[in-house]
Amino acid sequence: MKYLNLRWFDYMYYRIYFAYSKTKDPDPWLYATSIVTLVQVLNFLLVPDVIISIFNPNLEGVVTKPCVIISFFIFWVHNYYRYKKKTYKHLCEIWVNESKKTKRRNGFFVMLYVFVMIFTPIAYGFVTHNLAK
Repeated sequence: MKYLNLRWFDYMYYRIYFAYSKTKDPDPWLYATSIVTLVQVLNFLLVPDVIISIFNPNLEGVVTKPCVIISFFIFWVHNYYRYKKKTYKHLCEIWVNESKKTKRRNGFFVMLYVFVMIFTPIAYGFVTHNLAK
């Protein structure tokens, strides 16, 4: 994975971890890892499925629930070991000099990205199963 740029997901993990650590939650790493994993799985599986279905509406979705669950587990294990090695403290050192304006803008993009990645498959499922018939 040397050539795969995961910096965006590192930043997302850093911001989500920070948000959950402010709530005095004992395990902010669990929430951060799970949310980053969810977004990665949605990117990896469901977005291509939506795009394929838009261009070929007669084709049923190729992503099944077991495929999503297995992919989530694989990605979660990968992220667990990744962020065990690349700790929150290390990520803080990378973005320690981030200005307040940049932090606010990037935080907005993190929230927007997570929202869009979760909302898109839900909206797509609603449209294809309720409105297309």
